[in-house]
Amino acid sequence: MTLATACGGDDKPDPGPDAAPDAPAAVDAPVPPAAFSMTGHVAAGGTPGAVVIAGWVVFLTTPDYVYKYGQGSATGASFTLSVPGVLPAEAQNPSSGTAAVIAEFPAGTVIADGKLPDSATPIGFAPDELLVYKPAGVNYPAWISAFPEGYSCGRCVRTPEPQDSLVPVACAEVTITHDLMAEGCNLN
Repeated sequence: MTLATACGGDDKPDPGPDAAPDAPAAVDAPVPPAAFSMTGHVAAGGTPGAVVIAGWVVFLTTPDYVYKYGQGSATGASFTLSVPGVLPAEAQNPSSGTAAVIAEFPAGTVIADGKLPDSATPIGFAPDELLVYKPAGVNYPAWISAFPEGYSCGRCVRTPEPQDSLVPVACAEVTITHDLMAEGCNLN
């Protein structure tokens, strides 16, 4: 008698000691990163009902572009932003981590997921923090090694070098400002 039968298992008869072993169990495919949601702050002058998006900056291609994937809304002093799942390949820098500018648009603005049109004009953005996506096994650029796989947030570390870098920060610390002349983080 097998243990499974003795414990009320699947009631299959015991094949005996000379039977071939069962086939190995199927290995589940890797589970993609789950949907991601965050809440942050909007500096004074926020617009209730404003649309907030994640604009993924793809610069390791020619031409470079911004890809909208993720959306939320602002209530005036705070915002929420959700990303529905795995970042599409078109929104990623090849073999690299990718960061998104969190931008605010007027209430009622409709922007489809995909390449952001040049005509899209934000009313605010987070100049010091970005949303970060790190694919499995990626460690380029060097700053990405400090981040977990999947989605998280980063704070800009400005340097005199041609490129700034990011360090992990709690997403609740992300702040959208309405100073469109503020210097954003230069990662490319």
